[in-house]
Amino acid sequence: EKLGNLQTLDLSHNDIEASDCCNLQLRNLSHLQTLNLSHNELLGLQSQAFKECPRLELLDLAFTRLHINAPQSPFQNLHFLQVLNLTYCFLDTSNQHLLAGLPDLRHLNLKGNHFQDGTIMKTNLLQTVGSLEILILSSCGLLSIDQQAFHGLGKMSHVDL
Repeated sequence: EKLGNLQTLDLSHNDIEASDCCNLQLRNLSHLQTLNLSHNELLGLQSQAFKECPRLELLDLAFTRLHINAPQSPFQNLHFLQVLNLTYCFLDTSNQHLLAGLPDLRHLNLKGNHFQDGTIMKTNLLQTVGSLEILILSSCGLLSIDQQAFHGLGKMSHVDL
């Protein structure tokens, strides 16, 4: 309660593990803009897993194994999120709704997350993030990318394969 005005929280490298993250743990942190949960253990994410922190602009989950426990996006209420680091999170990249509800997302790092059959299909999880400018897909084991896979990503200026 006394941290209600906190804007930056770095909990990286803490061996954090939670089957239902992160609303209870982040309660009363509605002013939080930067959250670093990188290099932790398994985190289970429900729908709107970060609804207690609607002002997040940067979310770093790199090298933290994520288990998405919902058909909808755990990030869907993060309307101000600009940077999302999901490096080596062992994501289910076939979930087309994973990134839904991120209208301001500019920088997405998916490094080390594999796509089914090494292919980014025409219909994919990237189609909901039209504001994307920088996309990192290195070390994803990609063998092919459909010609229409990035259709709708008109603001894209940098892709790292």
